[in-house]
Amino acid sequence: MGSLPRPGWRLRYRIEAIARFIRVFSLGATLLPLLVGVSTARGEVTVGAVAWAVLFGILFHVFADVANDVMDLSIDRTDPRRMREPLVLGSIKPELALMVALLAVPVMLGCVLFSDAERSAGPLVAAIVLIGGYDIVGKSIPMPFVADVLEGAGGGALVFAGAGLAGGATTATLWAAGFAATYVAMANGLHGAIRDVQNDARVGARTTAVLLGVRIDGGTRVTVPRSVVVQAVTLQAAMGVLLVGFLDSGRPPHLDRGWTVAVGCGLCVYLASTVMLVAAWKARGTLRMAMAAGTWHLFLAPLSLVAAATWRGPGWATITMLGCFIIPPLLFGWAVRGTEFGLPSTIATRPVRAVGTPGCRLAAIAEMTRPGTPAAAAALTLAGGVVGGGIEWAIVPAMLATALAVAAANVYNDRCDLATDRVNRPYRPLPAGVLTTTDGDRFVLAAALAVIASAVTVGLAEATVAAILLVVALLYSLALRQIPLAGAVTVAALFATPLPYGGWVSTGELTAKHWVACFLILLFVFARETLKAVPDRPGDMTAGYWTIATRRGEAAALAVFKSAAVAFCVAAVAVAPIVNSLVYLMAALVCAVAPTVYTLRLVRGTPTPEAIENAISFSGRVFGLGIIPILLMR
Repeated sequence: MGSLPRPGWRLRYRIEAIARFIRVFSLGATLLPLLVGVSTARGEVTVGAVAWAVLFGILFHVFADVANDVMDLSIDRTDPRRMREPLVLGSIKPELALMVALLAVPVMLGCVLFSDAERSAGPLVAAIVLIGGYDIVGKSIPMPFVADVLEGAGGGALVFAGAGLAGGATTATLWAAGFAATYVAMANGLHGAIRDVQNDARVGARTTAVLLGVRIDGGTRVTVPRSVVVQAVTLQAAMGVLLVGFLDSGRPPHLDRGWTVAVGCGLCVYLASTVMLVAAWKARGTLRMAMAAGTWHLFLAPLSLVAAATWRGPGWATITMLGCFIIPPLLFGWAVRGTEFGLPSTIATRPVRAVGTPGCRLAAIAEMTRPGTPAAAAALTLAGGVVGGGIEWAIVPAMLATALAVAAANVYNDRCDLATDRVNRPYRPLPAGVLTTTDGDRFVLAAALAVIASAVTVGLAEATVAAILLVVALLYSLALRQIPLAGAVTVAALFATPLPYGGWVSTGELTAKHWVACFLILLFVFARETLKAVPDRPGDMTAGYWTIATRRGEAAALAVFKSAAVAFCVAAVAVAPIVNSLVYLMAALVCAVAPTVYTLRLVRGTPTPEAIENAISFSGRVFGLGIIPILLMR
């Protein structure tokens, strides 16, 4: 065990943790496709377009790489080489990391709206879905080469996103996107997979290198089957063809010095990358030398595309591309240089396996989504359209987006509640071991991608709002419920939001009836959340959550519930003049007021725990009835 760091080194350790957490070393590889895309666009290369490309690249890098680390955490914990990573060390919790990754998505979409670069929206969302999909299945899909292609396609989409920032794509954009896609597939399927093959094979991960039989003997000698050599040669040759196509696509009608220099530099750098690839194969008997040569290939191959693109834009744009590609690795080296490390490699652990069969695990995920709440969110979205007086086709993807967002938030809530559920609900899938936390993280990311993919079919603004709502829902589980009263209020607001969202998607405007309905839903859900906190009090106290039950006691929580429930009944009747419908009033009395009064009767006096559980269960079952009066507000 090494010595503990001196107090003066704390800042350096934090800098190193941040650099490792967001993978600063590979940041340039994410920025480059966007910047090359800008250089190939129809319009002029401007400072604004380059600045937006850099911002998009940083945000996308945080999303893609942090999410990847969360998805692969169970594998990384088994690899001694990963022991300095903050997630592996436990200095950053995986649920926080996943939150950070998903937070980058609405920020990206918001930036697209703000920058008025709607041409970039489609390719950017495609890249988010493709790379996010790779993060989920990258080391578990039976055909790992498909995962490599998936990630490569995401890299190619980034080139089109960059072109959208400067007027739209051209033929050169297509060639550059193909080059980027091939490079990313090669970097992941060959270089990365061969580097990790020893540990991946040991834990049962599925990668191209494992599938093709690559192995590291004695920790030093790399055995490379002929099939891997053929794949490497094919991909390298493909990059050469695509590079030539890229150069030819912009060939001027008359000989141009700038174009000639770009051709010479691009092809020379490409040949140098080929030499380093061959050198890596020749050095396979010594792992360290082979990895060094492979790293140079990874560096030189995309640099050839930068060299080929130099003539397409002004000199400052070329310098910016080079700086964005070269500076991040240098910053990373500075961040990690000189920091001591006191943990031995023996802390590497075996991966945690779920005890459930595949069928049981699917059923467990379904249980964790609490199907009734996603269904209620979809119904409220539809009700918002009905209240607005018009239902368009767009309401269908909007309903799907809100339902998936709620499902993701529920699973994430169980993910964050693991400690409290061991006290309150040890039979739940996660504390019972039916699922692993990684299974939950994968579902949350998959559902988040589906939210974006479905909502963007309606519009970019609608997708941005859906992503924001999802992030707020996740933030509730991570932090908001620890703030006095913020937890119950946030849940109530999230339950109410699908209704105006559905109205906005359907008709583009909101009426007073939408806000009336929102207010009623807020009251009802706030009351129910306050009641639910009563049986959860032991586990919530263990976790330090701030609820009325944990701070003021069960009696105070019941009093607040009763007050809010009575206020809901009064409000449901009082808004009848605004709705101006006798049918609504009758439905409100039967479907909202009467069930709430019955719930109040269940907890009258000093109720038993069984009576409280019955009241919570009953109020959940009759929630759907409360949507009927809302539908009659039309």
